Amino acid sequence: MRFSYARAFDTAFRRYDRLAMTSDSVLEQPAGVDFTPGGRARLDVLRRELVERTGEPELVARLVETVERGDDFVMARLRPYALADAWGVPRRKVLELCLLATRAGFFDLRWDLLCPLCRGVKESGSTLEEMQQRAHCEICNIDFGSNFDRSVELTFRTSSTLRRVEERAFCVGGPQLTPHIVAQQLLAPGEGRGMNLPLEAGRYRLRTLGLAGGQFLIAEPEGAAEATLTAARDGWSHDEVVVSLAPTLHFKNGTDAEQLFVLERMAWSDQASTAAEVTALQVFRDLFSSELLRPGERISVGSLIVLFTDLKGSTSF
Repeated sequence: MRFSYARAFDTAFRRYDRLAMTSDSVLEQPAGVDFTPGGRARLDVLRRELVERTGEPELVARLVETVERGDDFVMARLRPYALADAWGVPRRKVLELCLLATRAGFFDLRWDLLCPLCRGVKESGSTLEEMQQRAHCEICNIDFGSNFDRSVELTFRTSSTLRRVEERAFCVGGPQLTPHIVAQQLLAPGEGRGMNLPLEAGRYRLRTLGLAGGQFLIAEPEGAAEATLTAARDGWSHDEVVVSLAPTLHFKNGTDAEQLFVLERMAWSDQASTAAEVTALQVFRDLFSSELLRPGERISVGSLIVLFTDLKGSTSF
C-alpha cells in the first residue's frame, strides 16, 4: 500500500510539473470558465467603463483576461498583491484597480480573518461590520483576536453576475495555504530525528499541536550549524536559539505522547492586503465610505503613523 501511494503521488506531481511548465499563465483554468447567462457581454461593458474611469487600458485588459480565464481557486479569493507580483506592476496600482473594479461590478469584497498559526481563513464577511473581535481555530485549538495589521485581509471574489466560481476547500496543511510552514515531523514518545533544512534569514518558531507555546529560533549567516530542540513534559525552553541558514536541527519528543512538530516562519506574507493598510487608503474611503466597524467593537490595528501639519498663514490661503 505504501509503495502504491508513492507511485501515485509521483505520477501526480510529475503531471503538475509538466502542466506548470507548459501553461501560459499560473491563473488559467484548463477546463474552461462557467460564465453566467449574459456574463461575457456584461464583462465587456464593465471593461469599457473601467477603462474610462482609470485611463489604464492595458491594466484593465489584464484584469479582464484574469476574470475570463482565471482558475476557480484563485478567483474565489483573489489577492491583489499576488496578482501585481505576477504581472510585474506596482502593488498599490493593482489594489486600487481592484477596488475600482469592485465598485464597477467586477468583484465582491471579502474580509478574511486568518488564524495566526495555520493562517487558514476562520471567518469571512462582506463588510467590516461582520468582523468579530475574537475567533476560534478548531484546527489549532486556539482563541485569537482580530488584528487589522496582520490577521484581517481584504480579498476579492468574482461577481456572480459574471461567472460561476466554485469555492474549493483543500487540506489545511497544503503548501499553497501554509507557505510559512518549513517542515513537519511526527515523532513518537521519546523519539528524536535530525533534519538538514535550508532557511531564509529571520525568526522561526517550533511548536507541536499537543503543547502550548513553542521554541523560538533566529536564522542568520553566523548562527550555529547544529541545534537540538526538545519538546519536554513541562513545555519549551525560553532560550532563543540562533542557527545558520543551513543548519542540522534535531527534534526530540520528550513527552509521553506522540507529537507533530511544526517549524514555521514568523513573518507574515507580504502579499496580504491587510485591513489596516486598505482602510488607510483615500480611494477606499472614497469608494466604500459605509465600511464601518460595529459600534463599540475594538480591534487592534498595530502601528500607524499620524502626521499633523500647521501651515503658516493657512487662513489667508
